[in-house]
Amino acid sequence: FAATFIPGVILTILLCVINKFMTSRIPTIQVIPEASPAEKRREILASSRKALWILMLPLFILVGIYSGAFTPTEAAGISAVYALILGFFVYRSMDMKILWSTFIEGGRLTGSIVMVFFFFFVLSRILILENVPSALLNLLLSISENKIIILLIFNIILFLTGMFMDDCSALILAGIIYLPAAVKLGINPIHFGAICGVNLGMGLITPPVAPLLYLGGMVGGNLEITEYYKPVVYSIVFGFLPVLLLTTYLPSLSMALPKLLMSLMG
Repeated sequence: FAATFIPGVILTILLCVINKFMTSRIPTIQVIPEASPAEKRREILASSRKALWILMLPLFILVGIYSGAFTPTEAAGISAVYALILGFFVYRSMDMKILWSTFIEGGRLTGSIVMVFFFFFVLSRILILENVPSALLNLLLSISENKIIILLIFNIILFLTGMFMDDCSALILAGIIYLPAAVKLGINPIHFGAICGVNLGMGLITPPVAPLLYLGGMVGGNLEITEYYKPVVYSIVFGFLPVLLLTTYLPSLSMALPKLLMSLMG
């Protein structure tokens, strides 16, 4: 999380610039009339009051974890209870029917994750017994001993992995196969994790799997992919790829915040 925070902020800024550029070139987009300062203040205050309780949740989680009050697993349970209280008693958007459907969907998701972990655990044992990480290391070194080239190869492998697998499965696979080879090549595990995060994030909008790409089409009104693939290409070329290169070849970009947090924690 901390390693990808700064790359994430840079990516957000780039995507905002791309969005501004793209929307300015589409004549059918209507510009909303600017509200008066008084109306803006009223809207901000009203929205802030409404969102205050839910905005406290991530702060509550982070403070609790980093202060040692509870573990990340306990934080998940406490957050779920807190969200239920907000849904039932504060926002009043939750009822028993919605709660039950949420439990069903959560059970399906948990079951699929458990199955993925089970099969990847078996796969990891097979790969370790067959010495696959060492074989991958030797393969990379046979191609080049230049760290820049090796990092480029890792990026290509991770990008292709993200294209054809969901991010959870791809992350587990990266931890089992790619991480041991990366560590032996002298790449910091936190730095490598940031590289994985950016690559797999890009994979979420890169076909053929691309769950977020198709979800965006559904949110936009069941659009065909041919109707919005151009902005996605711009986002990848001018957003994700520059951030990926910065994250890969400037380790301090992803290592600065984790080092700061570790120094503060003693």
